[in-house]
Amino acid sequence: MKSFLYKLLLLGAASPLFGQIDESKLNLPTKELPALRPEARNLIIAKGCCDCPGNILLDGGFEKLTVANQGNITANPSSWSPASKTPQWNNGEGACNKGFISMWGNQHPSAHESVKQKFNQPPGKYKGKFVARFRNQVANSTQVNLQISINNVVVNSAPITSTSWGCYDIPEFTAPAGSQGADLVLRASNQHNQNNGAFVSWIDVDSICLEKVPDCNCDALAKEIKIQGPTEFCKPVKCDSTLSFSAPKLDAKCFTCAWSVSPEVKFEGQGTPAIGIPCKALKSGKYEFKLSITCNGKTVSTGHVLNVCDKPDPAFNFNSNGNSVTLSSSVAGNHSWYLVADANSNCTVDNNEIPVAPGVQTGNTVSYAGLVSGQQYVVMHYVDSRCGKRCVSLKNMCFKFMPSQMKQAPGSAPDAEKSITVISDKEVES
Repeated sequence: MKSFLYKLLLLGAASPLFGQIDESKLNLPTKELPALRPEARNLIIAKGCCDCPGNILLDGGFEKLTVANQGNITANPSSWSPASKTPQWNNGEGACNKGFISMWGNQHPSAHESVKQKFNQPPGKYKGKFVARFRNQVANSTQVNLQISINNVVVNSAPITSTSWGCYDIPEFTAPAGSQGADLVLRASNQHNQNNGAFVSWIDVDSICLEKVPDCNCDALAKEIKIQGPTEFCKPVKCDSTLSFSAPKLDAKCFTCAWSVSPEVKFEGQGTPAIGIPCKALKSGKYEFKLSITCNGKTVSTGHVLNVCDKPDPAFNFNSNGNSVTLSSSVAGNHSWYLVADANSNCTVDNNEIPVAPGVQTGNTVSYAGLVSGQQYVVMHYVDSRCGKRCVSLKNMCFKFMPSQMKQAPGSAPDAEKSITVISDKEVES
């Protein structure tokens, strides 16, 4: 790349290429800026600053420019050409890709460098983004702007003050009739208007995206918009699913959606009509959703409430005494128990099988008597957490019953032999 000092010596105050600007006082960067850290580059990429599938500009990444000696950009109909003075191309690594342009300037019509290409698009609304950095910070240069102009329509970015690469917006603007075929010009600018090199700022631009704003019908905002998604969720112990919430029939190209959830919880899809919340991120309690929807500058808001309950654990304790068994659970909730003789020996409860008296029982602890030695049984344990309309668990245990028989080894206390043989023990989907 051509040195800035060479540029200063080559072009003087009387040069017709530069008009009357006093370049003897041109603010020059004194050293190269440090390379971008990988984490900073990843953040820029994650924000979508380098991705622009609908870009209407040619060579938005400044990768195909042609240059003369010392890096001065030359005319190129398939990329960018110089519009004023000698903007330069640097083949070093930027934030998005290899290659970026450097320009200096302020608001004065003779005090800037710029590049251009043909705007081969119909009249309409456009907006975009770009990746850039402020090249130098000296006495009269504390910020820089990227200025975009088409057919007398001028758009300025927000002031850029950081010497690190960052992502910046191009505000929405309207290209008027007669713009198609006109020059689209990028130039450096700042807050000054002196035709004096001491009052210019440098900018490096690594990537630029310009997209047409779709013609949108915003009538949906006049109607009540309801968030679709669950209002209650019974969260199991093992939870790998994702809960989805959406505002249906909204075109993501026209409607910008800003979601918030309180208490705060991680979710994906911010800015779109649909979001997903990982089940494992939710805790028991109430979550309040707010969705603000914007179309063509008009915004409406809607809300939603989600109640999350922890699914109760249906495991239980089993104790026997003679021909009776006691079933118990310390889990909070409403408990129901049912014990049947498994006459069909299939470890399920069939209609023709006889329940053990007194049949269905409720409570944290219940007992059944009169069990028959050698008989196979099935016990069903149903737990309602009393949270929400329905957050329940069901567990089936299939076992063969053998009455407790006391045995005593010489010199030891009596010991009860195992009274059941568990055949299956599983939680049932409910």
